Formats: sequence, structure tokens, C-alpha cells
Amino acid sequence: MGAAFALSARVALCQRPAQLASDSQAAERGIVEQFYPMEMLAEDARVAAERGGRSSKGVAFVAADLDGTGNKDYLVAVYGVAVPPFTVRVLKKEGSSAALVYELKRFMLFGGDARISVIDVDHSGHPGFVIQTRQTHGNYVTCFLRWDGTALTPFGVAGVDGASGYAYSPLDDAYFLDLDGDGILEIVNPPEFEPGRPGDLPETVKKYEIYKIEGDGYKLSPMFFDAFFELWSSPYETERESFVASQPGTPYIMTIANGDGRNIPPVTSARIELNGEVIAGPDKVNNRSRYLTVPVSVQTKNVINVSFTGPEGSKLYVGIGPAQSPAAEPAAKANR
Repeated sequence: MGAAFALSARVALCQRPAQLASDSQAAERGIVEQFYPMEMLAEDARVAAERGGRSSKGVAFVAADLDGTGNKDYLVAVYGVAVPPFTVRVLKKEGSSAALVYELKRFMLFGGDARISVIDVDHSGHPGFVIQTRQTHGNYVTCFLRWDGTALTPFGVAGVDGASGYAYSPLDDAYFLDLDGDGILEIVNPPEFEPGRPGDLPETVKKYEIYKIEGDGYKLSPMFFDAFFELWSSPYETERESFVASQPGTPYIMTIANGDGRNIPPVTSARIELNGEVIAGPDKVNNRSRYLTVPVSVQTKNVINVSFTGPEGSKLYVGIGPAQSPAAEPAAKANR
């Protein structure tokens, strides 16, 4: 018996961290699969019969600390089948199984290939969850849910579809990042379709909306971007992009965020040119600077060149928009 225990211990010690993590994730996935909603399984069986046995099931999950113990004892899982809506369930792990502690139903998430990540946008200690589902055109739709200690609630700009009664989020393939260096994440929501490019007219430029976290929701900022670029380095890159300005001839601001202020590291250095003019060089954009705004002049049609270096996975974000913008809309509250 002692020899058998010693052998088991040696095997465990030889396992690599990645293998241990993989084993843990496999065990968690098994738990999540145990809790697939029965009505969704029935729907999947119906669809599979029509598709010659091909299942439409899809699940994404993440482990999280929801009670402040420091341990990720909870699994937040997104369940989907071919026909919406998705269901989100919160499970508390109990050995090799779990207990269902909360279920959010009737949330309209279209598409497939769901993914979920944990996020605390304002350092409140109440974790939130970003859920994205891929659309037929390849982009993602984003919804944001917050855990209040007992329930998951759609956070911010969520509405209700009149025909189905399902709650939904209007966020597209949104970015969650700190744009102003205050430690609180903003949301940059891109236009649903391709933004302005040379050949477009200024009045047809589609804007990147900026939302600010406020209370139990987020509100549309008066600022917006005509163009927004997410640039990543591995290990040296040069990007050349073009865009159309919606208000040429008026003062503009270039906002530069180095890293996302969350889990994406900054690039080491960068040089940014707009229409052939150097806007900022490595003395201003480097891994010691997180955030920078620079007044710029724009034309109707513009070209931006960015050269940057940095470790693999590092990113630089550049937004360009009018310095003066219309008044913001009132803050949107959680749809409870």
C-alpha cells in the first residue's frame, strides 16, 4: 500500500502545470455538461434529427470566485443550441459535481461559438462576465453581466425584444479597456458594419461609440471615434490604415492606450504618424506610458502609420475622434 502511494506521488510530481490545468479544465467541463438544461437537450435532439444526427450543442464556461474566498469555486456556463435563446447557469463546485445556484434564461444571444471571460470593470469587487457569440458575418455580439452576490443581471444598455420578450444587448464586438488611465474600464463599441473608408462621404462615417461606467449601468459618452485601431506586436510591426473623418476641419483628438489596463500588456515603444506628420514617438509611447491624448488635425481622407515593438501578446490601441461632440445620452440602467 505504501509503495502504491509513493508511485502515485511520483506520477503527480512529474505532471507539468499545463497538464494539471488541462486535467482540471476537463473535470470542470464534465461538471458543466452534467447541467445542460433539459429543454435545450430536447431542442438539440430535434435539430439533430433534422440534420442527420449532427448536434447543435455548444457550451462555454469560466471558473470564478463569486464569494470572495480567493478560490474559484464557481463555474459560470453559457449553454446554447441552434435556436436562441441561450441560458447562463452559475454552478458551485462540490467535489466531482456541483449545485445549481442561479440561472439566467430568456437572454437573446444570437449566433454560435460562445466565449466567456471574467471582468471587474470598476474594481468594485463584484465580478462581471463578458459573453460573446459569433455572427454569420464573422463579428461577435457582446453582452455584459454582473454578479451582485445572488444573481446575474444584464449590466447597462440592455433592452427587451418586443416580439419574443427576450432581453438583449446592443453591444457589438466591443472592447473593454482603460482609455483614460483612471483604472476603470471603458467600452468601445464598434459600428455593426465596416466604418468609413476612402470613397465614403463624411456624413456616412459610422462611429465607434464610447460608454462610461456609471453606477449600476453605463452611459454613452459625448466623445466618439471616427476610427479605432487595435494593434498587436510580435515582435515588430508596421501598420498603415486609412479612414474618413466625420467633421474634417474641426479640432480632433488622438487617444492612445498602451495595453488595455486589464490583462493585455503594453508594447515596448511606438511611433505614430498621421498624414505624414509624427504625432508621437518612442519618447511618449513606451512601456512606461499607459495613456496619452494628442490634439491632431484631420482631413476628409486620412492615413495613419504606426511602427511599434513589443513582446508577443502586447497591444496598442489608437482612437481618433472630434474634440467637441454632442451631449451624451442619459445613463442606461441594468435591465432587471
